[in-house]
Amino acid sequence: MVAISDGVCRWWDSAGARALVFVLCASLVFHALVLFGKVNSADDTFVGGAFRLWAAMAAFSVTVWVALLGRGVTTTRALSRSWPYARGWWTASIVSYCVVMVAATVTLRGITSGNPYEVPIHHFPALIGVLTLVGAGAGAPWVLAVWLAQERLRRPHRSKPSALKRT
Repeated sequence: MVAISDGVCRWWDSAGARALVFVLCASLVFHALVLFGKVNSADDTFVGGAFRLWAAMAAFSVTVWVALLGRGVTTTRALSRSWPYARGWWTASIVSYCVVMVAATVTLRGITSGNPYEVPIHHFPALIGVLTLVGAGAGAPWVLAVWLAQERLRRPHRSKPSALKRT
């Protein structure tokens, strides 16, 4: 006899459960963004129209980024277990990634600062900053996985477990 909890656990690991969680998270983020727009808006017509479309795309993007973050952390951990590297390499790589993301953000803000179109929502640049931070965080494990693979190809002699040292 199969217990109900066994069926629930199996269902929770299914594609249907993941789709349900994805849609619920996207809906939650969408409504949070629309609420942010309504609370901080100087133009209710803008929030009722164009902003809702933007919020739907941003909600979808954030939800995908969160899913990618989870998958990326799992992938990077599996890679690092099969080919561990010194703590110094990880620290330097994470710091490098952060510097690259800060430089990219500063560059993008410099490009968009001359935009003549003003969004009639107070604190909108802060919202964009948060979304950028979420996207950068979601990309971090994937970039680190690529850098780790490149390091492995660049130094094949270090790929032997006996030659690796952990610090």
